[in-house]
Amino acid sequence: MIKKRVVELIEFKGVAKELFFKKIGVTSANFRGNAQKTPLNSKTIENILSEFPDINLEWLITGKGDMLKSDIRIESFASSISKPAKSEPHNCIYKELLKRKEVDITNINKKIAALNRKIGKLQEQLRLENRK
Repeated sequence: MIKKRVVELIEFKGVAKELFFKKIGVTSANFRGNAQKTPLNSKTIENILSEFPDINLEWLITGKGDMLKSDIRIESFASSISKPAKSEPHNCIYKELLKRKEVDITNINKKIAALNRKIGKLQEQLRLENRK
């Protein structure tokens, strides 16, 4: 759901939620309870993109792809190679990318665990059927 991804984005960016919600013109109540299931209007999405132009719109809307635009990640990486390592903004970019990848790994591990549970249940069903 788009609102869950917005919250994930806020946490990923390390932005204070109340400040972010104020900047995009909504209240935090829009992201809790049943309100969390309602869609965002186009103006709110536009405001989110203006706050974070590096966000991949497809990811924001559908959850598909990477959170950050790949061309921005590539540009950031390329520019960090040509500049001294002491550049703090690039360290922040790497930290953000690392955090995103850690989230991806956690999600993949959760999916693997769920699949392993399903496999275990299927194996148990097969054992029971073979006993008959």
